[in-house]
Amino acid sequence: MRFREELEELRFSNTNNEDHCFFPEDSLLKLFSEQRMKDVLKDLAIPRHEVPDLASSILKGAQRCFTILILIDHGEEIPSFFRHDSLQQSYPDHHLPYKEEILEDILGVDKTSLLVKRFVEKQWEVTVPVLHQHAVFRKLDKKIIMPFLSEEKAGQGSMGSVARKEISCEHADSMSVFEKELDCISMLTHLQHPNMVKLYCSYIYRKRHNLIFSVAQGGSLADFLVGKGRSSSQLSGSELTFALADLASALAALHNFKSQALDQNLSGCHHDLAPRNILIHDKTFLLADFGLSTLKNPDDDSLTAFKEVRGSYVAPECQKVQDGTIQSSKASRASDIWSFGCIISEVLTFMLRGPAGVLQFQKQRKVSITSDIQWLRFHLGPETENPNVKSWLEGLQSEACGPFHTRMVDLIIQMLHLDPRKRPGSKKVHEVLCCISVLDLADTVGKLLGRVSTASSQNLDQCLDQMRYAGWLFAFNQMVDTCMSPVGYANSEDVSFDYKETLEALRETSDIFGPGPDGRFGTNSHRQSSLFRYQHARLIEALPAQYRSLAKEQLERLLLGYREPSILEALSIAITEAGNDDIGILIAAKRLTALSKAGLLTEHKHLILDSNDVKYQKSVDIHDFSIMKSGSKHVLVEWLKYQGAWADEVDGEVLLRRLSAVVNLLHQHTLSKIPGALPCLGLFHDSSNRAFGVVYEPPPLTTNAVTLRWILTAGRQYQPSLGDRFNMAREICQSIHTFHKIGWLHRNIHSSNIIFFPTDDANQSEWAKGPRIFGFAASRESKIESITFGPADGGELSKYQHPTYLDTDTRYREEFDYYSIGLLLLEIGLWNTVAALTDSKTFKDVTNKGFRDMIVERRVPQLGISMGKRYMEATRACLQGGFAENPDDVHSTESSWHSSFKASVIDRIPQID
Repeated sequence: MRFREELEELRFSNTNNEDHCFFPEDSLLKLFSEQRMKDVLKDLAIPRHEVPDLASSILKGAQRCFTILILIDHGEEIPSFFRHDSLQQSYPDHHLPYKEEILEDILGVDKTSLLVKRFVEKQWEVTVPVLHQHAVFRKLDKKIIMPFLSEEKAGQGSMGSVARKEISCEHADSMSVFEKELDCISMLTHLQHPNMVKLYCSYIYRKRHNLIFSVAQGGSLADFLVGKGRSSSQLSGSELTFALADLASALAALHNFKSQALDQNLSGCHHDLAPRNILIHDKTFLLADFGLSTLKNPDDDSLTAFKEVRGSYVAPECQKVQDGTIQSSKASRASDIWSFGCIISEVLTFMLRGPAGVLQFQKQRKVSITSDIQWLRFHLGPETENPNVKSWLEGLQSEACGPFHTRMVDLIIQMLHLDPRKRPGSKKVHEVLCCISVLDLADTVGKLLGRVSTASSQNLDQCLDQMRYAGWLFAFNQMVDTCMSPVGYANSEDVSFDYKETLEALRETSDIFGPGPDGRFGTNSHRQSSLFRYQHARLIEALPAQYRSLAKEQLERLLLGYREPSILEALSIAITEAGNDDIGILIAAKRLTALSKAGLLTEHKHLILDSNDVKYQKSVDIHDFSIMKSGSKHVLVEWLKYQGAWADEVDGEVLLRRLSAVVNLLHQHTLSKIPGALPCLGLFHDSSNRAFGVVYEPPPLTTNAVTLRWILTAGRQYQPSLGDRFNMAREICQSIHTFHKIGWLHRNIHSSNIIFFPTDDANQSEWAKGPRIFGFAASRESKIESITFGPADGGELSKYQHPTYLDTDTRYREEFDYYSIGLLLLEIGLWNTVAALTDSKTFKDVTNKGFRDMIVERRVPQLGISMGKRYMEATRACLQGGFAENPDDVHSTESSWHSSFKASVIDRIPQID
């Protein structure tokens, strides 16, 4: 019979590692079809009326029983297996393997007959276990034929490249050991973590306990690090940092076990973390061998009796040498962190020095503990570090190929702290390694971007790409610094960024600027820049919110670092076209100040207005609300009075040009877009009052204007809510901060120059919204040689000037504007004017410096109750200064001034929506 021959061929073509023949289920089922069954049954002289149903039933669940009967030449007995099914919804194959007593009843012969014996013997060849994922372990008959074609011996305590781990039954407690490991691994399987080796099933076979795992193709990390095994050429460069981050993720999942399916939150510990228990598969690491691992309630004592483990990676608190013997102590999750730090140090050694370096490191760690004990550990006991390890890490630090290697050494040092309480937790380690792997890839991308030259009209796109990338990288490094804060990992800020999105964006950026399939680099810079902008947006979006702002600020700083007006103009156009309108406005404004500094801001005759065209309507504190008769337009006039200097031909001409340049600058449409600014229409000369009037256009549809000083004294009904006061303070600070960034100093900040334009239907408590900054007529560029008008003459307004500026012949600088802002913050916080707050004998007859000290000592602390500690400290920072180490070096301190002011003041003022 041809069918039997095919079965025999299949049987002999599959032999396991013990030389037993067997039938693979998939291959066996392929030999069966309905027509073939009908033909075979007819050949066996089965009654024709039974053939159709019998053939169908065999295909549904009797292929293996029928195979046995064909092989022992009793295929005609197949109907007997159906006659004894009691009309149940089951099939003969479901009851394999059969006992002799059952077969005696089915076949109608004595159980000692040759037919029964042959069936029982042959049935094991078709009942080969099908290994599938299942949490319940099985007890297998000793006669079962396991479908292992070959088997490769793994190192003790690890699984190597095979998928079966066998636990010996030599000890009486072996069953409890097996059940404990099985319980732990089965629990971890519910996590479905891609970097934990997967348990498929478990069973007891021939009195041996077996665990079946997914196969790791690359062998163990221990072999890899010394150049052995099948994976010696699979992992390199940044792939190793990614693999370490993956492994850290698995360890964190073990340490902080959470399963919604099991409704369990547990505290885990591996207890035997070493390279031999880390497997390599698909260019990543898998955490394996949980034979000593524990999972318990997090409320329990976190220390566990240490299991006896010999190896180089044991934490110092786990074992100590006493009286010439090794004694075990307690272990915890921090002990795993120590072991992981040891592993990372060997991986970093491999990255920098290769397998030979790892072997040298292992040899260098060798120390004699006693005359009989030597070990290769990373410590000399619970309280003593291994000096050779410290020396080795210093060597790695000195030859680091990038900032990511340096940070990795820093992390290792923290993880190898002798005090377990001072080691970072597994979540923090995972977080830091994710950051390090990003920095590793970012370094490669940065080098690709660095191939383009610096700014010019021909490669402006590349220049912007570099600065965008530098802005993101700056923010990311700041985030990593926060994550690795030296104050201690336990108290450092949790950094939550989208790791996967960041890696994908960096890899795609690498593809954009990297070489093509032909090995050549692309030349279509405009297309590259267009593609990169999308990836840059992904990088920014993946950052936490506060670091997105930091990236934007750094980009602004880089762009504002250019001083050439033509480059600034090109940058402004390019970045505006790319969708960054706010930065484009800032750069355009910086261009205007650069032109003004260079004396290149063209004078416009139409900015010189006729004084007779300006009709006074009402006073707004020290300003006037007027109407331009020629156009019936409401305007606000700022007055700049002059003394005899204007009669001096030389100085008067210089100062007149100075004021014309300021007005011309303020007239520019770009500058009016800066928050807090108003469009300037021009200036006129009022000789009868020895003053110049600078004319501004108020917001549309407004006929009313009030100053902050007026509102502070107008009554409690005008006092805004706490949230509105915080917002007002922030908006004023941000407006002045923006002008400083473009290189322009205000010089005249006080509550009479903060103006509001309430609508007719606004409630009185809402009048103090949307502050506008006045007083720019006396402003100037931030440069040493700029001509100034000097401090305000006496009176109330001089109190807003910094004592150093009032008392010495010192050029005006950003810090003096910050002092004035500090007094504004004080007024807003205590809701009163500086004059009223200092109207006491205590503030009389004091020096300018004494006045400032009294404000800081007596008034600033009162802000703690009314506005909170953060606002109080922001005000104190403005008044006490210290924003730059060397205030007289303007070029080296501009950027640090701005950054320090934002961090110390703007970011401290609470935001209330």
